[in-house]
Amino acid sequence: MRDPSMERENGASDSTAATTTTTTTEITSPPPMNSPRQALIERLKDYGQEDVFALWDELSPDEREFLVRDIESLDLPRIDRIIRCSLHSQGLPVAAIEPVPENWVSTVDGRTMEDREKWWKMGLKTIYEGKLGVVLLSGGQGTRLGISDPKGCFNIGLPSGKSLFQIQAERILCIQRLAAQVVGEGPTRPVTIHWYIMTSPFTDEATRKYFSSHKYFGLEPDQISFFQQGTLPCISKEGKFIMETPFSLAKAPDGNGGVYGALKSSRLLEDMASRGIKYVDCYGVDNVMVRVADPTFLGYFIDKGAASAAKVVRKAYPQEQVGVFVRRGKGGPLTISFFQQGTLPCISKEGKFIMETPFSLAKAPDGNGGVYGALKSSRLLEDMASRGIKYVDCYGVDNVMVRVADPTFLGYFIDKGAASAAKVVRKAYPQEQVGVFVRRGKGGPLTVVEYSELDQSMASAINQRTGRLQYCWSNVCLHMFTLDFLNQVATGLEKDSVYHLAEKKIPSMNGYTMGLKLEQFIFDSFLYAPSTALFEVLREEEFAPVKNVNGSNFDTPESARLSVLRLHTRWVIAAGGFLTHSVPLYATGVEVSPLCSYAGENLEAICRGRTFHAPCEISL
Repeated sequence: MRDPSMERENGASDSTAATTTTTTTEITSPPPMNSPRQALIERLKDYGQEDVFALWDELSPDEREFLVRDIESLDLPRIDRIIRCSLHSQGLPVAAIEPVPENWVSTVDGRTMEDREKWWKMGLKTIYEGKLGVVLLSGGQGTRLGISDPKGCFNIGLPSGKSLFQIQAERILCIQRLAAQVVGEGPTRPVTIHWYIMTSPFTDEATRKYFSSHKYFGLEPDQISFFQQGTLPCISKEGKFIMETPFSLAKAPDGNGGVYGALKSSRLLEDMASRGIKYVDCYGVDNVMVRVADPTFLGYFIDKGAASAAKVVRKAYPQEQVGVFVRRGKGGPLTISFFQQGTLPCISKEGKFIMETPFSLAKAPDGNGGVYGALKSSRLLEDMASRGIKYVDCYGVDNVMVRVADPTFLGYFIDKGAASAAKVVRKAYPQEQVGVFVRRGKGGPLTVVEYSELDQSMASAINQRTGRLQYCWSNVCLHMFTLDFLNQVATGLEKDSVYHLAEKKIPSMNGYTMGLKLEQFIFDSFLYAPSTALFEVLREEEFAPVKNVNGSNFDTPESARLSVLRLHTRWVIAAGGFLTHSVPLYATGVEVSPLCSYAGENLEAICRGRTFHAPCEISL
């Protein structure tokens, strides 16, 4: 009997088949294996992710095309390496940490009036010369605040009704005016601070429209550059991709540390250089009290000659859930891994194998250069990455005077920003040669650890000399970098395979499920810094984050609003103004427009002898 399906495929009708007197057998070739789907399945099998095609047969043609494009857009070797190394790093011994030495921090109490004035003027001069750029980290949505818009669009309830974006834009306008007035000789000329705003695929379009519809809050459109951070697939605890729908992967932004790679891939580091920018101020969108382009902080940073800097506030109490600065690495546990180099057959001058015995080849180690392949084949390069190792010291066993992990050579290597280095000695005779690679060393670099990494005794430990917590310098995402350092970090982190794993609820085709987001953090860069300067600021003056909906225990719009009103009320009273109020003063106050004053300066002409009824906004 003939197969009806074959007849239909060959275009034969039943009536035609009935009159056929001869039979022809056709051999049908199997479907080609090089279709986009088949090729992708073969690639995904290499990484254990072929399950993403599990529901292929149930998808429409458009959905199939979408899924194929989604997978093809991924750098699978890189993502697989990140997943494996990040998962492997969990549970490994953490390098020992120490408190930040006291003399590494510029404290509020330790600064003189002369210091502050010097840094303020130095910063304004640098801004006037066009050497400062500002980077805003604004990739997050306001879902935790009850809105679907970008978080920067949020109005925290100040008398002016201004959004976070508007407040920050007006601070830039104010500092541009101050730089022109204070530094400019003769007729003032325009001063422009270029603002680089990082969005994500989830906020980019809405952010651009928001700025456009508000006429860029008085800034020039061409002084703002928008760019998107990257995304990475969300994964299960086993490292498998989570599907948001049967035809699309669940993805999430790659953390605020994605700013470095995003600046590089969008060629904005080159843009900064072309504009003559030397220093970069970087901050998060959700701090309503942020002093954008702070001249004092900039001047301090330049004066210290550091590669990076961060503002810090003192922890409010030992259990406060904030990351703190530490010195990591010194005194960490020694771990040893053994691995074998490879061997190769020995050969004659004619290229023939030499037999050591009648039944075995003569073999020999493949030379000290075999270390590269051996590290790879034994997966110790991945092991190094999972431990956070950035630099590798390599030497031969037969040098009795070798200085293993020499800090001086390491410091030189880092300072040069090279990919490899070698110690050399003047030749004693023509054939003498030595070569050494190095790793990062002495004392350990500054970095940030999350509150969960500090046990109870460490979190509560007191510095007996100062009376402060030993681990007290909170990271509040207020940073300063040199452009040269940003270029170095963007290249370094691009190769980093260990990401932070954040356990979150992930939208999936089966509803929300617990999974992992892969993220880099802004403070990951400090491991690359030859020097990092810490600059203490007062919480009540510069840190009022907006992270949680009103009614939560901390970091709410209401707590941020009251912090702003209390600070600005102090400014007005100090400038000779008076307040009346119909509700308790602790629950109200006045708001000073950033267009009037950046940090409480120049308010006497507006406030002295005047009475303001709270709540209200004081504006030009």
